[in-house]
Amino acid sequence: AALLAKIAKADGKVSRSEVETARKFLRKLTNDEVEYQKCAKAFNKAKDDKRDIAYYAQIIVKIIGSEDACLLIYEVVWSVAAADAKLDPAEDRMLKLLAPLLGLTLESYTYFKRLFFAKRQTSSCANSTLEIEKAYAILGCNPSDSDEELKSAYRKHAMKYHPDRLQAKGMSDELVRQATQTMADINRAWEIVKSKRGIS
Repeated sequence: AALLAKIAKADGKVSRSEVETARKFLRKLTNDEVEYQKCAKAFNKAKDDKRDIAYYAQIIVKIIGSEDACLLIYEVVWSVAAADAKLDPAEDRMLKLLAPLLGLTLESYTYFKRLFFAKRQTSSCANSTLEIEKAYAILGCNPSDSDEELKSAYRKHAMKYHPDRLQAKGMSDELVRQATQTMADINRAWEIVKSKRGIS
């Protein structure tokens, strides 16, 4: 909760959409009202806390430890940053700093930035173009990549986010649910790209 608050407040203000996105995640994280209230209180306290993001990242790494879980947490943090549909330079800097603090590569930063803030098209076929662009972003690929590179990227992401694999590692139910949604997005993106390129 504190990490979400730090990202939300990075640009100096916390928008209603950022609060709502964080609230939804915290609600999914626990069904216990007392536990949820503790998380909400931690979120509110951390917004104005003077400790930097490194402090909270260390706590997460110590508690969670797993790179897979840290990657899912990083995805949630990006969803909070993207809740107001704009990436403030201060948020961008903090998100870039956060990746290595969570034991992730800067490739993760680039991947999520592209995923959550894909360029919008203004042509008459904007929806179709945006859908394909988003599909490539989800797979971490470009239209210029070969079919083999695309297949490899799909397999890599499918292995990383497969809910059964994460459940076997002892991930929390919420992180497994999040991975299930991410896996569905990856599969949908793969189907869009396969259809566009005629990959069988």
